[in-house]
Amino acid sequence: MICIVIGIELLQFITMSGCCDIDDVILNVMGALVMFGILRIKSINQLIRNIFLLEKNKIDYKDLVKKIIIILIPIICIIGVVFISENKYIDKNSQTFTHLKIIDKTKEENITCNTALEQFYEDKEYIYYFPCEKSKYVIVIYSNGYQETVKSSLEYGDITIEDLERNNIEFIRQKKDMSN
Repeated sequence: MICIVIGIELLQFITMSGCCDIDDVILNVMGALVMFGILRIKSINQLIRNIFLLEKNKIDYKDLVKKIIIILIPIICIIGVVFISENKYIDKNSQTFTHLKIIDKTKEENITCNTALEQFYEDKEYIYYFPCEKSKYVIVIYSNGYQETVKSSLEYGDITIEDLERNNIEFIRQKKDMSN
């Protein structure tokens, strides 16, 4: 199992698809060990053999229901944790997302910019501009360390304009001319 997991992670690293991470190796191997431990339990092993190999082991239905409940409760808990962790939670004190951070590197690196406006996003009603040419310096940092420009994140729908406001990113909103 370790060889399979490491092979998959190396394939992700070589092809630059997915995210190659040591956490994936550790968690996948731990999951395999847990599943191996579960399958070694005699009654569960008999249940699996009865279902998949069509062996006629006499299993009490009350015992079967108990085993199914014991298996389903952790699965439901894990699914719940995954759904909860996928939601975007806002830290009330810092007004930034805990799973991503939007920063303006022009402030951090003291980059001077000219006074020209740079359009970085457009929706049905408004056109959004940065007060100088800095769209490549305003970035979104995700919890896995991946960085992307705000322009790309807005286009993919990962963030919204409201996220920029919550993170105190300076921009100009101009209403579109609807006369056309």
